[in-house]
Amino acid sequence: MKGTVHSLSVKHIIVVILLWLPFAASAQTLQIDSLKANYVEGFMEFVKINKQVPPSNARIAVIQDQNLAQYLEQIVSQNTQNEFQVERITTEELSTFNCNEYDVIFVGAGQRKTWSQFFEKTENCSTLIIGEEPNFLGAGGCIEFLVIKNRIRFRVDLENLEKRNIQLSSKLLKLAIE
Repeated sequence: MKGTVHSLSVKHIIVVILLWLPFAASAQTLQIDSLKANYVEGFMEFVKINKQVPPSNARIAVIQDQNLAQYLEQIVSQNTQNEFQVERITTEELSTFNCNEYDVIFVGAGQRKTWSQFFEKTENCSTLIIGEEPNFLGAGGCIEFLVIKNRIRFRVDLENLEKRNIQLSSKLLKLAIE
C-alpha cells in the first residue's frame, strides 16, 4: 500500500512539473523579448547612421516578431524624449518593403529562408539590421543577439556595419562579445 501511495505521489509530481514547464519556458521567452526590446531601443543612443545620430522619431521595423514589437511599442509609449515609430512587418510584405524608410530593422527568429531575399533587398541601405539567429552576421546582419547562460548578449560585425555606413560607439562595442 505504501509503495502504491508513493508511486501515485511521484506520478502527480511529474504531471505537475510537465504541466508547469511550458509556462516557465513561455515566461522566460517573454522576459528575453522584453530585454531584447530594451537593447534595440537603447542601441539608438550609441549608433550613428551616415555619421548622424538617428532622429528622435526614428523608425524601427520588426519583421515577424510580435512579442518584441509589442514590448518596443510599450517602451516607446513610455519614453518622453523620443518618439520612435515601431512598424510590424510580415514576410509577405518583404516584396514591397523599402529599407530606406527605416533606421533599424529587427529580423525575428525563423526567417532564415528569407535572408537571401532580405539582404539582397537591403544591400545598399544605411540601416542597422539586428537579428537573433545563429549565423545572422555571416548572412549580412549588423548585430546578432544570443542567449548565453540565461543572459542576453550580442555580437557585432564591423564589416557589415561599415558597408552600411553605420558607426557604433566604443561604449557599445565594449559590451559586445567576440
